[in-house]
Amino acid sequence: REKAGTARLGGGDDRNQGIAFVTFARRAASVTMGRSMSEHSAEIQLAERIRSGDPEAFEEFADAFGRRLLHYSLLICRQREDAEEVVQDTLLKLHDHINELREPTRLRPWAFRIARNVCLMKRRAAQAAARVRWSSRTAGPARRW
Repeated sequence: REKAGTARLGGGDDRNQGIAFVTFARRAASVTMGRSMSEHSAEIQLAERIRSGDPEAFEEFADAFGRRLLHYSLLICRQREDAEEVVQDTLLKLHDHINELREPTRLRPWAFRIARNVCLMKRRAAQAAARVRWSSRTAGPARRW
């Protein structure tokens, strides 16, 4: 029996692949919704400071959003170690590509999108590694008839 707000993907019983949360987008949106105008304008100012190269501003961003990014990454990755790596990779990507951010108002959604993509790439890499391990176990020496 499925829980409300979840959907079953694919076949099989592999829990790492099995349940996908349909509410990810709503949860991410709920993190961005419901903030006051002062919070919104403070985020815009923070984004501008980060884009101008202020190292303290990026540290403020990491402190303010690191926990939220970790929670979001845990929802997708389902393993704490992977989620912590995702947060680090996300913050590095944000720092390295901050000048590509066109609209300062989109800093928060951009950060969560990067975290989502990093989680999905990590999951794909793990699945590919599992396929390689499985195929190397089943592939034996060629038989000669």
